[in-house]
Amino acid sequence: MPTHLKLSNDQSYVLVVQTGPLRAEEIYQARAESLPLYQQCEKALVDYRLADISSIPFLEIDTLAAEFRNDVPKCKRMAIVRTQGKDEAHYIHLQKVCVIRGVDTQIFDTLTDAQNWLAKT
Repeated sequence: MPTHLKLSNDQSYVLVVQTGPLRAEEIYQARAESLPLYQQCEKALVDYRLADISSIPFLEIDTLAAEFRNDVPKCKRMAIVRTQGKDEAHYIHLQKVCVIRGVDTQIFDTLTDAQNWLAKT
């Protein structure tokens, strides 16, 4: 599914927007493409409001989180925006695994709340 990557206007975080049903391969591809952007910042905002992560097994989420920390060691904080009430268990699991791996991660229902949280550091 389509992926859009860019630095935020103030260049304080990498914005990753993915849509449609996602597979792990698409997340890995977005990560690889975003690596150069992390030379300029240490935060990420992942917008999954139009994405569906429900088909990604929990074990694969564990692997994605572990490898994210290894692949992007500069990223210290990540805000994830989801569609409220959708894939709830997957988002909770993703947040917990990222935190365990050392990335301060929060889940949000709105882009504004996610941006405000990232701006506080």
